Amino acid sequence: MMKNQSLPKEDVAKRVEKHNGATPYSLLWYNCEHFVTDCRYRSAASLQTEKFCECLKSIIRDQCRVTVTGLLGIVSILCFGMAPSTTLPTILIPLTVQMAG
Repeated sequence: MMKNQSLPKEDVAKRVEKHNGATPYSLLWYNCEHFVTDCRYRSAASLQTEKFCECLKSIIRDQCRVTVTGLLGIVSILCFGMAPSTTLPTILIPLTVQMAG
């Protein structure tokens, strides 16, 4: 996980005692995994937090894609009138995009 080499156990224990309570807890920015990697490798990192943020970004991108597709469908209905050839894609394409995401 970490590129740096782990510190010796004695140094890790000293860092734990020194840093314990020094930084306020934050679920995303400084949680227990951040604390441990900071004490052990001198670099605070959390793989779980990184994965969560990537997942959240993916969900937001997918929602934007669905919204844009829906708006394009509405514009096509307004431009070409209410017909099965415009109405069905307006409903089905955003639904399919959302289910695929």
